[in-house]
Amino acid sequence: MKACDRTFIVIVVSSVIVGVAAREKDVLKSVVVLFRHGDKTPTTSFPNDPYFDKKYWPMGFGELLDKGKIRHFRVGQWLRSTYADFLPSKYNRNDVRVFSTDIDRTLMSAQCNLAGLYPSKGITENRKESVIQRLQGLNNTDETKKMQPEKVANQPGKTKVDSKGEQIKHKQTKGTDLDQKVQMDLKLLDDLPFQPVPIHSAPDEVNGMLRSIEGCPNYRKLYDQLANETFFKNVSERYKEFYGLVSNLTAWQVDDLHYFAQLQSIFYVYKEANPSYLPDWHLLVDPDDLEYLAALHYSRISFNPELAKLSTGIFFSELLQHFDQVISPNDYNRKLYLIFGHEENLAAILNSMGVFEYRVPKFASAIIWELYEAEGRNYVQVSYRESDDYTKNLTLAGCDTRCDYDWFRNKLEPILMAQRDRKNACDIKED
Repeated sequence: MKACDRTFIVIVVSSVIVGVAAREKDVLKSVVVLFRHGDKTPTTSFPNDPYFDKKYWPMGFGELLDKGKIRHFRVGQWLRSTYADFLPSKYNRNDVRVFSTDIDRTLMSAQCNLAGLYPSKGITENRKESVIQRLQGLNNTDETKKMQPEKVANQPGKTKVDSKGEQIKHKQTKGTDLDQKVQMDLKLLDDLPFQPVPIHSAPDEVNGMLRSIEGCPNYRKLYDQLANETFFKNVSERYKEFYGLVSNLTAWQVDDLHYFAQLQSIFYVYKEANPSYLPDWHLLVDPDDLEYLAALHYSRISFNPELAKLSTGIFFSELLQHFDQVISPNDYNRKLYLIFGHEENLAAILNSMGVFEYRVPKFASAIIWELYEAEGRNYVQVSYRESDDYTKNLTLAGCDTRCDYDWFRNKLEPILMAQRDRKNACDIKED
């Protein structure tokens, strides 16, 4: 496997296919999951691509495909199955929080994932409660009693009369009318295929958890300086012929790694959506070289500590703040924190932890952080779900698959950055 020698913080020393289960007496406290969105339409393509045309993608470019919706729905079902004994089947705002970048394909991926995680059918089945039983419970509540008309007491000498002295006749209200209406409403709710769950989002300048490098001059300055490093000059020289081949095939003037990331994305999108759209010459492009150079492009996002702090520092600060709150003695006991982003987010965060293996994250892939308590100590277990049939625990240097939480926190400390510090960090300092 090709790899870059410029990782930091921790280095991968081994990995285990299919995660190692926590010990029986260990208590799962909380789970944070970062997803890539599902299958999408292309966002860009090479100049001579005849299929990069809206007539082939009527829903628009960069939008979630039906295959991507189904993929994330099934991932949501996997979450439900995996954490069935940990996460209640009925949604409660205290149990879960969901955040997404403010992009259609991530927001829709979140919706589909949550539909699989929180099906409405599970409520009735798990509680063994019929609509009628719930109706009877509602009829005994103060709220329902207020909705019902007051009964007029039939007392001698207390008959109500109008201004003409005639007795007022009250229309008798059948006690079942309200019951039937509530029953119909509850039946309608039961027929919904999912439980509504709120998805939070915000503009980049308000919450830079996943988009902190947008509009950050200092980041751009440091990022551009990478081109002058010996490592990347050597890469350009080593793959000089490959650069030329891709230039001739695509009509691009390939002079930077981002072209390979774009081409890898186009090939991946077409392969998953409609393989007939792949150009005949795609077989001439070595898939291993393309994958490596595309992944190397993504690794540049957090290639050194300065870039890692600006690109992933806010994310890790949010992650640790969440776990700190779970650990501290208070009423905060959120079980699940789901975050929906993009391939560059997963790649940069894996690279910041030193566990990026130079493969571009696939659709609906996920990084999973699990916080456990065992014998009075807390530890974190990190795993990577690359696909439905490939999940592995990530082993970090300095700990086994179960990293002491204080150790984990200390290792991330150098790259942490609070949201409030972003503006100052992004300003270019005068030399």
